[in-house]
Amino acid sequence: MKREPTEKDLSDIARSIAAEDRIEATNLYISITGCGLTEAQAFIGKMTREMKEKEPEKFIRKPIRRNFFERF
Repeated sequence: MKREPTEKDLSDIARSIAAEDRIEATNLYISITGCGLTEAQAFIGKMTREMKEKEPEKFIRKPIRRNFFERF
């Protein structure tokens, strides 16, 4: 039985996407809606693109801070 995700469900999925954990986001969507993997991946891909357009600053990778001595 399929059901539509609530606003809280969508915010949990968005949090996983922002953390760059697409597997967790896909698993959440499948467990909420009961849909298949292909449909879930399509939804997560669409949501990711929308989030990147709306808030691109959340997806900018921060540089890795290295120890001073690792440069030599």
